Amino acid sequence: MVPVLSGLGVGLSFKEQKELLMGIFEMGWEKPFPIQEESIPIALSGRDILARAKNGTGKSGAYLIPLLERIDLKRDCIQAMVIVPTRELALQV
Repeated sequence: MVPVLSGLGVGLSFKEQKELLMGIFEMGWEKPFPIQEESIPIALSGRDILARAKNGTGKSGAYLIPLLERIDLKRDCIQAMVIVPTRELALQV
């Protein structure tokens, strides 16, 4: 049985990507943070997001989870790029 993140919106769930789901749960995330709960459904629909939240509230997961969800492992090409404004944030991401 593959775990599914709850609270992502009505009828919304992750695809059957066991590695992504297992990684999420191995990090100890049992449910999304509020910023993730609000932004992930929007990101998965392909829309842009501009959001603010305090440190330690799950912002990185809010954009990285949908980004990883959209990666097609069968395609051998660059499919995503993450640009951050500081070295400290780059080490964090």
